[in-house]
Amino acid sequence: MVKRLVLGVLLAALAVLAAVASAPDVADYSPSNRGWNGLSRLLEELRIMGLEVVVASAPLYTLTPSPGLAVILISPSGVEGAEVSWLNALMSAGGRVILLEDFGEGGEILHRLGAPVRLAGAPVLDDVLYSKQPIFPVATSTGALPGFLAGSALILNVPSALELEPREGWETVVVAETSEYSFMDLNYNGVRDSGEPVGPFPVAVLARRRGEPGFLLVISDPSVLINCMLGEGDNARLLAAALEGVEVVVVDVYHRPRSTLEEARAALRVGFNALLSAFRDPLTGCALITLITVMVSVEAYKRGVRVWR
Repeated sequence: MVKRLVLGVLLAALAVLAAVASAPDVADYSPSNRGWNGLSRLLEELRIMGLEVVVASAPLYTLTPSPGLAVILISPSGVEGAEVSWLNALMSAGGRVILLEDFGEGGEILHRLGAPVRLAGAPVLDDVLYSKQPIFPVATSTGALPGFLAGSALILNVPSALELEPREGWETVVVAETSEYSFMDLNYNGVRDSGEPVGPFPVAVLARRRGEPGFLLVISDPSVLINCMLGEGDNARLLAAALEGVEVVVVDVYHRPRSTLEEARAALRVGFNALLSAFRDPLTGCALITLITVMVSVEAYKRGVRVWR
């Protein structure tokens, strides 16, 4: 009877493990998510470009700033002060920071970097120049970023706008902007109302400190690089232009909020690794099996189940 109970417990545990492990990843901005809102295609495109891709699941300051390094931050949260210092050190070393954000904590990162750019904080729509519907406004390249030719189209998905704030020691150029028909939907009703600001609005801005080789590229839409958007318009060309001359690209996932499923997988991974380590030692493995058997036997005894025949 004990053997059956032990077997039942193990089978149930394996079933739970299998269910969690096989469940598809549907989290926003997840590199392993192959759905519309994931980043699996981004990783594939970066590798096709011949770049080394690092998916960072630890604080940024664990990496070494270098001229051939670029980091992509997509709607990050919880960036520490030491990491902001690391981002500054990366740009000073000649590296690149690509920040994609619309309404989240990325605006605070810009403030702490001392960058001359801020997020307007309201959605930008365009009821004339758009893709599919007005919430997908089309922005046009100014030609300021080499490799992203003037007139190239950046297809956006409910973006915010960027506002330039002159700062001592910084230089900025607008890389892409929306059309003159775009508007800032302050009351979120989806239509242009009297008094609402009208475009063009900057949606991609390059900023660099004078005398420093690296730069910061801010794009006011974190979904530009997700699976369903990367192939739209010239979105991939903007990415390629921003990474010209780069050797290693860090895709940051450490600062992306994790879903319940991802938390469960992480916990299972830790537990599984601990079990593997334990079972590598014969004495520990034997002790664990004995402990499980005793626990099941005690529970069976409490329930009045005959343990031995």
